[in-house]
Amino acid sequence: MGLNSYRIGLIIRIVGLLLVMLTFSFLATQSNWFFSSIIIGLTLIILVIEFFRYSFRYKNDIENLIQSFEENNYQSKIRITKHRSKYKEVEKAFERIQNVVQKVRLEREVQFNFLKILIENVPSGIITLNSENKILNVNQSAKTILSISGSFQWSTLENRYPLFANQVKSNNPVNNELINLTESKDTIQLSYSISTIKLQNDLIKIISFQNIKTVLDQNEMQAWNNLIRTMTHEIMNSVTPIISLAESGLQILSNDRNTENPLKFTEKNLDHLNKSFSSIYNKSLWLKEFVENYRKLIRIPQPTLKDINLADIINSCAHNFLEIFKKENIEVKINPINVIANIDPNLIEQVINNILKNSIDALKKRSNKRIEIIIEENNNRPLIKFIDNGEGIKPENCSKIFIPFFTTKETGSGIGLSLSRQIMRLHAGSLTFESKPSVKTVFTLQFA
Repeated sequence: MGLNSYRIGLIIRIVGLLLVMLTFSFLATQSNWFFSSIIIGLTLIILVIEFFRYSFRYKNDIENLIQSFEENNYQSKIRITKHRSKYKEVEKAFERIQNVVQKVRLEREVQFNFLKILIENVPSGIITLNSENKILNVNQSAKTILSISGSFQWSTLENRYPLFANQVKSNNPVNNELINLTESKDTIQLSYSISTIKLQNDLIKIISFQNIKTVLDQNEMQAWNNLIRTMTHEIMNSVTPIISLAESGLQILSNDRNTENPLKFTEKNLDHLNKSFSSIYNKSLWLKEFVENYRKLIRIPQPTLKDINLADIINSCAHNFLEIFKKENIEVKINPINVIANIDPNLIEQVINNILKNSIDALKKRSNKRIEIIIEENNNRPLIKFIDNGEGIKPENCSKIFIPFFTTKETGSGIGLSLSRQIMRLHAGSLTFESKPSVKTVFTLQFA
């Protein structure tokens, strides 16, 4: 409404100005109308002044608004003077513009602060540089990983780690490259990536990196802790009853010495001693087998690689289980695709046999038992998938199944999957799984 009134007022003033100019031009040519010409001329001057005053009515207000945007000052309000009361809608429009811009600015500040906090708390080091290699931002993790305290300047990085600085200087993008940095006697192994983005006509470089040596050391320590915990549990399960049985046998012998006729055991005592020594013997055999399994785990021979058709080795292993499949009423489906892989057939047979045994055990309590074996290639890498509809792996056990000696079976050594994964790693491959309990479990062998 205010802008429409302003537009109408502007048109009226232009029309009035044109009429007065025409009248003044006419009277100026008439000698008898001299004083009238002067009056009309003064009127024309007044109308011109009024026209410009009216035209620039909002000039100062708009300039103040723009200045507040430039200075990031959103507190000052645009005020229309009293004689412009009918243009209050324009004032409200100006204030709405201010509010919208202020809201956008606050949202950007919130996002910026969130990203800043996020970057400061990520475990990876992050450094941002402009096109002149001036450091714009560096998080605390970067300082910790590179052992730099206080002010972090580009010159500091160049002096302490020149090799890394030279890599960063190159404008080529890098994705998960490895580099060894040495300072004094300490060596840092970094995995780093470099990417670039263009912001406000400047090329910004983002360097992210992580000390993988520390991560690997932590993972190795965790693996050893899990292994020692499992071994301790298994050994104590056998040693405790051995001690108890031996103590019981010694007690019987001690009581016998105190009798008038030593070494003349009652039938009950003889039976107890027989059971005790039998248990000690069996537990000792189990401990021996446990140690033998441990030796197998740490003494895997290096693979003797050959080009082998995976379909042949799968058919051979499946044939070995043919009677068990029939006895357990398991439906087995194998896709007959010929895929060549460079493997040690003897070691890979161990892996396949172990996975098939696990599938058979998982199907014990199931109906409509099925095992499907799929051979295929993924990005020119051969792989084998073993799919069964057995009981599956419980979520709480998913992180433990590759730990040596961990087992959920009543009988079993608990080294099968751990041994299988090590064999696959010796082939520069991998052994992975996914499981939905009581629905489907998939073990995948992927070769180099």
